[in-house]
Amino acid sequence: MLVGFSTSAYSYNLYKVGSITGRVWNDYGDYFIDKDIEISVGSNGTEATVRFNYEMGIGEIDIDYEFIIKGNEIVIENNPSFNKLLAIIKKAIKWTKIAKENEADTTKSLGKDFCGRSDGWYNTYCYASFFSHNGGKQTDLIINISGGEYGAKKEKYYIDDINQKHLLKLLLEEIHNKIAHSIEQNKKSSDLFD
Repeated sequence: MLVGFSTSAYSYNLYKVGSITGRVWNDYGDYFIDKDIEISVGSNGTEATVRFNYEMGIGEIDIDYEFIIKGNEIVIENNPSFNKLLAIIKKAIKWTKIAKENEADTTKSLGKDFCGRSDGWYNTYCYASFFSHNGGKQTDLIINISGGEYGAKKEKYYIDDINQKHLLKLLLEEIHNKIAHSIEQNKKSSDLFD
């Protein structure tokens, strides 16, 4: 599946890798609603982009993590923000297991400043925390995103353990297949229009 055009400076298409679902609290109705976080990737063979598209109450926010490519693999070590995000997800998965096994309730910070480059001219802020309630029966990685003009776009995504594990799999395994596909498609286009 091809994903829409970006305002970023790179010149390759992004392809959808997958998505996860987060619950977002609806203040007007006092209930949770499901919102998707889509992950897409693209590459020209020397550099790559991993994009998170967060569905917001008003519009959406795109956050890009940029990498260099060696072979058909991204060099993850070169992006500190992406590494912070991976560490946050891994810790949330670990703490979920601890909370469930010990029937523990807690709220703990997991970190901030794990946003990559965001779309538009506005800063995007990211903050993550871990939440365990009801004796460990409800555990969530909570990702707070705010950005847009005057910080008008704000959401707090509650991501359960199933979606945490799926997100980690998308980021550590699935993106590599799509990067190879993107490189192949980019080469085909280049050969056609040489």
